[in-house]
Amino acid sequence: MNKIAICFEDVKKDFASYSNKVVLTGNPRGQEVVEIEKNPEYLASIGVETELPIVVIFGGSRGSERMNEVFVEALEGFADKNYHVIMVTGEVHYDKINNQITNLEKSLPNVSVFPYIKDMPQLFQNVDLVVCRSGATTLTELTALGLASILIPSPYVTNNHQEANARSLVDQGAASMILEKELNAQTMLAEIDEILLDSHKKEAMAASAKKMGITDASVRLTSMIHEIM
Repeated sequence: MNKIAICFEDVKKDFASYSNKVVLTGNPRGQEVVEIEKNPEYLASIGVETELPIVVIFGGSRGSERMNEVFVEALEGFADKNYHVIMVTGEVHYDKINNQITNLEKSLPNVSVFPYIKDMPQLFQNVDLVVCRSGATTLTELTALGLASILIPSPYVTNNHQEANARSLVDQGAASMILEKELNAQTMLAEIDEILLDSHKKEAMAASAKKMGITDASVRLTSMIHEIM
């Protein structure tokens, strides 16, 4: 083992015995996302037309049953908010969630629900706040783009690494976190309101995320490979 490449500075402590081998390269995915040109027509192309700030909620490619449940519980609370909510349920959960929304008597013009978003980086380019799990690739995209986020770590992963990932952003002021055991309609609504309805807080969080983004990750990674070779 010649080198250990890491994405976030905080991870160094996990390799204390190999400190001379640790290299902060970032994740090359960050560079890929930054290079994607923003399409101002993207939201309209998926049927979202609004002048309001936008929050997207998703639980990964397959969705999160618990996050979907909380979203449904929070629906009436979202109805009168001065922002637009995009919920990505995951394909296996979509019919159930969509039926629950359809059965509501209250109109929800500021809520859009999708089973799956193929081009998530393009969606990220067009929103103001993201509520999501805290896998390493997702966090790389968020920090590369400088996006404020509310992280809900999955408790079902090895060594609880998603919570550790989330804390690396929270400690830098780049995100807030809700543990799944504390997640409910009230906590979700309160966190979204606190960030999305306070432009100063949102901008500060986004700036901190951007600062963490290592946009020259591919350069650093290439340098490390040359050093090894």
